Amino acid sequence: MSESVCVVLATYNPVQNFFIQQIESIRRQTHTQWTCIIQDDFSGKKEFKEILSVISEDERFSIEKNKENLGVFKTFEAGLRRVPPNCNFIALADQDDIWNENKLEVCVRELQSNTEIALVHSDLELIDESNKTIQKSCWSFEKRKILNHDQDLLLVRNIVTGCSCVFKKKVLKKALPFPLQSKRDSFYHDIWITLKALEFGEIKPIFEPLVHYRQHTNNQVGVDLNKNNLLFQQVKKHLNNDLSSLFKCYLKQYESLNDLLNFQVFQNGETSTFDWLRSRIFKLIKIDYRNSRLLLVLLVAYLKEKDCL
Repeated sequence: MSESVCVVLATYNPVQNFFIQQIESIRRQTHTQWTCIIQDDFSGKKEFKEILSVISEDERFSIEKNKENLGVFKTFEAGLRRVPPNCNFIALADQDDIWNENKLEVCVRELQSNTEIALVHSDLELIDESNKTIQKSCWSFEKRKILNHDQDLLLVRNIVTGCSCVFKKKVLKKALPFPLQSKRDSFYHDIWITLKALEFGEIKPIFEPLVHYRQHTNNQVGVDLNKNNLLFQQVKKHLNNDLSSLFKCYLKQYESLNDLLNFQVFQNGETSTFDWLRSRIFKLIKIDYRNSRLLLVLLVAYLKEKDCL
């Protein structure tokens, strides 16, 4: 008998046509042992009624509505808390993508192939509002360094997209409850789950695009199609403004995640923020040049703030 998958899907005022396409792509899965939990983030009455009309006659779908708008992070947490104890794997879904029919089949097969694998994630094909292909490979477009699932590198740049991943039940037990965080220091659910998965074992990339990842004007989260490195562009935008403030925000987010994972920000003889940045620049430069440049710019900002330049 096939092992069961629980799909957790977060919604908030979805575009009905996009939502229908996502739901139908889940229904067409070749791996048929699945159920889908929908957690709605306090959509409007009209939009919520439209969601219900799409799933009402299919018992494999269940839905709850938040009593207030909580945002993506807490909505996924609420949905994950509803995962039944008898499921083996958990998949995350957005409200406006389209899954390949074999998405769950391929991901489950990879998870079953090695007991050391805790989470798998696939490449994504970027599509527009008309389902036309924008980029055949999100990974290539964003120049992601997919084989480097290192905790320290993931804290600098997350390479796991939530809607592309499937993970084992033991990861969920470790990831819940989600940590409290402020909006200023916010990070997404996928990086938190990925970092917790690393505590159990390996993260396995699947180089086949299994999700048609829709980019449109109402995306909650998406890809920067004009600039393929959002973090670096954010730094550039502030080059003539308040870089020291941006640096503090970036470092605070890193510290928050590191503290939550019970690691020290300063490691291996590092005694200062300068040492912290310098060590990560040298670590990244061989692996991910773009993000080593990001840290280099932030290092300059830090030195300017300390009147060292």
